[in-house]
Amino acid sequence: MAGDKLPEDFQKVEREGVMFVDSIFPIRLGVWDLRHYIAASQQLRVMSSLQDTLDRITLPGFQVEKLEPRIKDGGAFVKFKYMQVSSKDTEEPPLDTPSLEAELKKQIRSLGGIRTWIGNHAGDVWLVRGRPWKEDMRRYASNDMKVFFEGPDIYQETLYDIMRHYGQISNISNPGPVPAGTLRFSTIKFANPRAATRAHNCIHGFTLVDQPAIPGQSTEVKPTRLATVYERKLKGQAIWDWFTSHPRISVPILVFLLGSLSYMIFDPIRTLAVQAKVVGWLDFQEFRIVKWFRRNTIDRIRFFRKKELDAEPPTSVDNEALWKDRKEAENTLRGYLSETPSTIAFVHGPQGSGKSSMLNRALRHADRKVLVIDCEVLNKSRSDSDVINGLATQTGYWPVFTWLNNATGLIDLASVGLIGQKSKRADSTYTEMSY
Repeated sequence: MAGDKLPEDFQKVEREGVMFVDSIFPIRLGVWDLRHYIAASQQLRVMSSLQDTLDRITLPGFQVEKLEPRIKDGGAFVKFKYMQVSSKDTEEPPLDTPSLEAELKKQIRSLGGIRTWIGNHAGDVWLVRGRPWKEDMRRYASNDMKVFFEGPDIYQETLYDIMRHYGQISNISNPGPVPAGTLRFSTIKFANPRAATRAHNCIHGFTLVDQPAIPGQSTEVKPTRLATVYERKLKGQAIWDWFTSHPRISVPILVFLLGSLSYMIFDPIRTLAVQAKVVGWLDFQEFRIVKWFRRNTIDRIRFFRKKELDAEPPTSVDNEALWKDRKEAENTLRGYLSETPSTIAFVHGPQGSGKSSMLNRALRHADRKVLVIDCEVLNKSRSDSDVINGLATQTGYWPVFTWLNNATGLIDLASVGLIGQKSKRADSTYTEMSY
């Protein structure tokens, strides 16, 4: 047709380009973002639907060469070819970005949009003006983005004109002073992470020459390459630097947190362990099945039978007075145990006179749960740690960390050097035993 013929001064040139398709996957905001794994399972279906949509575009010579998913930023890169009309005098005509992008958006909307991972058609296309950086590092999208200048600084007005196309901008900071050999940068705060991902994937590597600040200024300006990086809101390294730089505040806080954690975790366990020791929950000899088995097997053999606690009274006339005193003491002890004791009772007498057997008989008839502490074991202890371990073993107090006495001593020594005073976490033996 005559209408399709080009003027003699124009020609059709095959051009290559890259566009970024956004919103077809969820933006990954961190390692914890589970949507990333759900979207990864939908990758083949989404990319196949994208290919079908792009194949129906009717631009002159438009042809998709390669699809590359970019799930971390919620989109995909599309490398394509198309025919561009340009003058014969132009050696390498520039890519007509605004008109080409507008035509692509118009045709995709007429085709019903681009299908996303959740089934709607909210995907959109943006032509890449720079050089895409297809990295797989743990740099996740955020509203804030740093723009580094590899060359002269770019004015805020120019940055706004470039970046506003991809979404609402809340603020743009001026480049601040940086150490020698470091690139200067501006920080752009977008209204949402989706706009930041568009700008990052379309503008990174873009080279431009900014206009002089004073109109008509004839100074020669060098080109500037833009490099974009997401700005993390929470910096773990900054927290660690602050923590190590303020020991007068951080050391007491750390000691308090460790003490509180120890109390919340171990105190209920220790209470339950002492209760189990007193009640006999963990004593297998008190289990009914064990008692029944022993009563019907071992106890039937006289050699293995337990010695009766109720001893027979002596037949000798000389021991009748002694036996009478012991029975009176035992009756007094049973009366003491028949009610809730409000005072301390001491049972004393010569060694081997039967104090323990009398106490066992009284306690058996009283049917009380008791906790026996052998003070002889504690008296033979050689150190404070042995005293604490021995007492903990007899009372069922578990877990117990006697080695922390040395550790808290070292902490106190370090605290004196750092903050000029002790952390006051090292407890005396009396204090630990009172717990």
